[in-house]
Amino acid sequence: MLLLNYNTPSASTILRWLMMLFPIATFAQTNPCDDFMQLGLLQLPIKPGYYQCLPNHAVPYYSLTFDSCKVYANGQPFSGLAYVTFDHKQLHWIAQFKAGRRLGSYQAYYPNNSLMELGFNTADGKYTFTQWTEKGTLAIRATSTPFFCEVDDRRFDPIFGTTHTEDGNYQFFHSNGMLHREFTMKHQQYDGEYLEYHPNGQSMSKRYFESGKPIGCWKQFDNKGKLVGKVKHRNYLPKGYWINEEGQKEIVK
Repeated sequence: MLLLNYNTPSASTILRWLMMLFPIATFAQTNPCDDFMQLGLLQLPIKPGYYQCLPNHAVPYYSLTFDSCKVYANGQPFSGLAYVTFDHKQLHWIAQFKAGRRLGSYQAYYPNNSLMELGFNTADGKYTFTQWTEKGTLAIRATSTPFFCEVDDRRFDPIFGTTHTEDGNYQFFHSNGMLHREFTMKHQQYDGEYLEYHPNGQSMSKRYFESGKPIGCWKQFDNKGKLVGKVKHRNYLPKGYWINEEGQKEIVK
């Protein structure tokens, strides 16, 4: 039997010590943020059974004003933490800002509380991020120009129907986690190699661009590595053959 004397810390004190030593999520079953309310923190669930405790100086993003790709608070460029929630209950994203622009960490979550994206904006204007699907598989890994301006919220491949507006190096992944395609954007155009891969890791195609214009010899392969398409470019004009999306051979001239 443990005898308590005046030097023995109370159970509540021991609990507070443990919560300082271990991640808050460890005590999620007891809603850990409740013990920190007196410190001015608020709670938001980030996944079932776990909570994100946000500093009281974090502000709702929609309480800020937006103009020319900067955010403002009371007429001044905003510096600090801003967040967005789903229905004021679940955390959607939280980001650091300095002088009206994102600078520092960025975290985003899906409505099912699974992690969507982790990123970091650096002072030299680069944004490095990793993005996952709602099921948790790797989707995108990239380093680009700052991803903040909402009017330019486009991050998908223009060859497949949408448009990039951010320069940088990109990698997209198949649903099985294997690399799907990788390329570089420069001045909002393809520049250099554009490589595609089959889900089994075999090369699918090799393409080359110069300031957005096709150059060189493009090659296309089946999932066993056999050459099935070849197009040469002269003065940016193509000539050769290629397998289209329907699996049919097309003569390119």
